[in-house]
Amino acid sequence: MGGLGLGVDTRAGVTACSGLATTGPKAGVLEGYASLETFGDFSTDTRTSASAGYSGASSVGKLVEMRLQASHLCLACRGARALVLRGVWHEATVAIKLNTVPAGCFPTLLLEGPLSKSLRAPNVVETFSYSIAQLTLEDLHEVRAADDAVAASEHGQPAASRNSSGWGLLRDDSVLGCVATEGGHRAEVHDPQDDFCGPANAHQQAGYPLTYSDALALVGAAPGGFLTQIIMEFCDQGSLSDHVARGAYGQAALGNRVALFGYLRTLHDVAAGMSYLHSNGVVHGALVPANILLCSSRGDSRGYVAKVSGFGTSGLASNAAGLAAAASGSASADPSLVPFLAPEQLEGAPVRASDVWSFAAMAHSMWTSAVPYISVLLPTPGGASGMSMYGSNAVLAYGAPEHLPDVRAGVCDGSLRLAQPGGMPKTLWRLLRSCLQHESQRRPNFVQVRAALRELEASLCDVTE
Repeated sequence: MGGLGLGVDTRAGVTACSGLATTGPKAGVLEGYASLETFGDFSTDTRTSASAGYSGASSVGKLVEMRLQASHLCLACRGARALVLRGVWHEATVAIKLNTVPAGCFPTLLLEGPLSKSLRAPNVVETFSYSIAQLTLEDLHEVRAADDAVAASEHGQPAASRNSSGWGLLRDDSVLGCVATEGGHRAEVHDPQDDFCGPANAHQQAGYPLTYSDALALVGAAPGGFLTQIIMEFCDQGSLSDHVARGAYGQAALGNRVALFGYLRTLHDVAAGMSYLHSNGVVHGALVPANILLCSSRGDSRGYVAKVSGFGTSGLASNAAGLAAAASGSASADPSLVPFLAPEQLEGAPVRASDVWSFAAMAHSMWTSAVPYISVLLPTPGGASGMSMYGSNAVLAYGAPEHLPDVRAGVCDGSLRLAQPGGMPKTLWRLLRSCLQHESQRRPNFVQVRAALRELEASLCDVTE
């Protein structure tokens, strides 16, 4: 391929790239990530030297080879900046995250894979393999041709492409292509950012089988940009957002101890994962319900464990400049993060304690099933009470984007504060309120948060396990 190719596979037990060889599955946590952070000044002008620096890597040389890493692809979910597929990798069901980034944003793309692969803990989603490639028109056409060949062998006839001269359009014979076509005319493929990062349209719903070229089209792959492909463990119970939408914690406010225990233990899972990240110098930067995934567990009375994921905006606490760049980019690229972000993060200076604020905002959202500050985001004559952030209507889910500056300004100057939700025990609210202190240095750390949650389980639910 005429650009950069980088691939790392857990099976080999070695992360290989220029200036880095970490043996064992997790030897020297974050050493590889720290080494790659030195490439933070990459630009399109230095791409040649960067590629040369990785010439010794165990690399994926072509996009078509990345296509062959996983099979049986189905759409799992689509966020503001990435596409997540379910597929099969080495005979195991996995999640495959695809993200495309313009050439000028290459450093951000480069770091997510090695960072996520450097982390391993019970409450952190594990990354098995990652690959990075620069996209060329030749490679994109090669992937399309490979998908067409598979379709031809399965159906006994050539697969007709919608437009043989362009890129980024769904094939006529694909499931998404057929559903996205109305009366023989092309229906616009919907960008979730158009409705403030809400749920995908019907023609992009989870469970649809996809070809790799379809997936690339949906994620906005284009020549000259970079594609990252991260193969992760598959969390079969979806995200925390999905769980809240099913009313998982609705009875907690009514005094149901089972629901309250599930709520507290899920928060403890998240705090445990975040404690691990912070102990290794990692600031998450996007701790929201959609980035908490749930995996089935027979050994847990809830039937699941919660795991932290979504490291696209994460960075090392020791790299203030890198964190500031990630913070400024994340809020603008994904507006749904804004109601969960701490004042200092909204001002471009995130620290570890910023994740603690986001944790409390997320806990508030879990209890109320509403996005923080929904009365500001959805100013209506009758009030915004009862409007869920997890409903099917994306406009009701996150409100109108034009009100985001009001939230940002109010959070930053301290005039907009979250209030104690109805039915929440005073001791629980005391913990969350301490996490929402405007001065970051006054917030507890996640070790303290975990201990407090255990005490709350004992006092509120009579659980001492």
